[in-house]
Amino acid sequence: MRAVLISWMLGLSSAGICLGVGPVPVHSVDSSDAVDSAIERGVDWLLAAQGIDGSWRTYAPHKRPAGVTALGVFTLLKCGLPAEHPAVRKGLAFVFAREPSGTYTASISLMVLAALGPEHPLAERADELREYLLDNMEHAGWGYPSNSKGEDPAYSDNSNTQYALLALDAAARLEGKVTQGQWADAGEALLGRQRSDGGWAYQSRRDSTAAMTAASVASVQLCLNHISPKGKGRKVHGRLEEARTLGLAWLAKHASIGENTMLGKADEDRTKWQLYWLYALERVGSFLDVAKVGGIEWYREGSEALLKKQEESGRWTAGYLAEVNTCFALLFLRQGSRHGATSTPRSRAPRASGDAPLVVLTADGHPKRLWVQAASDALAQHLAGDGVVECVEWFINGEAVARVQPEGDVARHPFALEHTFPGNATYQVQAVMRLLDTHRRPAGELSSDEIALIVDEVFTSSDEKVLFDLGKSVLPIHAATITASSTSRWTLPSAVADGLHSCQWQAADDDSTPWVRIDFERAVRASSLKLAAAWQVGKPHDFLARPKEVELSLGKGRTVRVTLPDEGRAKHEILFKKTSIKSLEIRVLSTWPGKGSKTIGLAEVELFQ
Repeated sequence: MRAVLISWMLGLSSAGICLGVGPVPVHSVDSSDAVDSAIERGVDWLLAAQGIDGSWRTYAPHKRPAGVTALGVFTLLKCGLPAEHPAVRKGLAFVFAREPSGTYTASISLMVLAALGPEHPLAERADELREYLLDNMEHAGWGYPSNSKGEDPAYSDNSNTQYALLALDAAARLEGKVTQGQWADAGEALLGRQRSDGGWAYQSRRDSTAAMTAASVASVQLCLNHISPKGKGRKVHGRLEEARTLGLAWLAKHASIGENTMLGKADEDRTKWQLYWLYALERVGSFLDVAKVGGIEWYREGSEALLKKQEESGRWTAGYLAEVNTCFALLFLRQGSRHGATSTPRSRAPRASGDAPLVVLTADGHPKRLWVQAASDALAQHLAGDGVVECVEWFINGEAVARVQPEGDVARHPFALEHTFPGNATYQVQAVMRLLDTHRRPAGELSSDEIALIVDEVFTSSDEKVLFDLGKSVLPIHAATITASSTSRWTLPSAVADGLHSCQWQAADDDSTPWVRIDFERAVRASSLKLAAAWQVGKPHDFLARPKEVELSLGKGRTVRVTLPDEGRAKHEILFKKTSIKSLEIRVLSTWPGKGSKTIGLAEVELFQ
């Protein structure tokens, strides 16, 4: 499976500059400009928060390392990023390089596969995930398998259950087999957990909440979609319809956009899960295809609330991981539960000002396609006077890269350019139309504005190297003790060896020679170490200080001292003679100065044979 994953991830076509005329992409967007902007900013933050290994930060890296990453990939796909986007490709590699670990991870991974479609090479993993979920179903639904399977079935909860049912619905769309009996069993579990007030709680012994009630109403609807109202399914189908009605009545009585109503809970608890609640509400509105849920104009009111709560950086926070909350907010705004939501690509391409003589548009994707969308009246006047167009010359960062000759109706010709950019960065792009008079002499030019084109779709050689490292580190992250010279707020030394580059350790600002030490229960043999520096989400790679001179102690007096280059967000490899290591210390002797902070730290340390 890893070979299939790698072969797909590296299956990039390389192309240089080529010219041609093709259909101009049409983006159909059914939301306001403010919502579109919020989605774009949220996606940009999510991309910036991704580790170089494809992961996103999680609270439980050792137990459930891939759950948040699966959610991040699902969100990007639902927001219109193509499967070929580097962030999606790396996220997929991180998730599917591992075996299923828990209901959440397995469920969202299966939802990702449905979003990719049945033709994607990873679709073959769908049956494995479907069987995993069905094997871990108990009479009360789903929970955390280590607790619910064979130990305490009553531990099953409505949160795990909703994701399992979303995944089984995804499996059915991929033509995976989920029987009427299995859907009926899931329906019975939901019926058995509905409280007397018509709502649902996280678990039966707790009070009803808006989030759990909305999630369970959506789950009930999924069961109704798959259970026939005739024959053996008739009785449970009718009871589920009644349960849905009672759940909607509970929402009408208690729910509010501004909080996750939690009966009997303090005010601060009500706001902690607000974005989780809004995403559950989105599923109810989308599955039932209604504009109002319990009297709430769910999309209008929810969008207004989310736009007010979005931070300047583009993320959302509300008492839980910003990565998770941002995914929930984006899935709400994008109405991600509608199965056709991925049909509209993300549109973040800049547009030259309509006041310029030429208006240039670009499309997402890589290679990039740019074209002239419109020209001012000056072109029409020039052509009416028997003038001609010699060409359109394209400039990137001030350098001419291509000249496109006119064909056919010049006034309608897009003078399209398709260009492969060398790396991810912001490029300045401009189109200049060269005009000739009736005697074929230069007669001036029409220019577009210079537009700032953000390119983030390039899969780099560094990305390839990270991909090949997945699953190969011999550092025993589950059997290691990690200490450090100091620790800044909100970080832990254990983050340097948790298997995720998205979690990191940072030393205190006054720590002049920071170090981190890793002691193993058993020695491991290795011949190289790779480390990645800590980084600040949404900031350039040089915002924080980075390790420059590093001393590596391998135990028994063995040391290696190296000077690391300043190469941005990348892994640095330190080679040494293959040896047995039971204790490892990394000491930073000097740094590349940070332009925004002198804080220094490490995102991850790995050992390789």
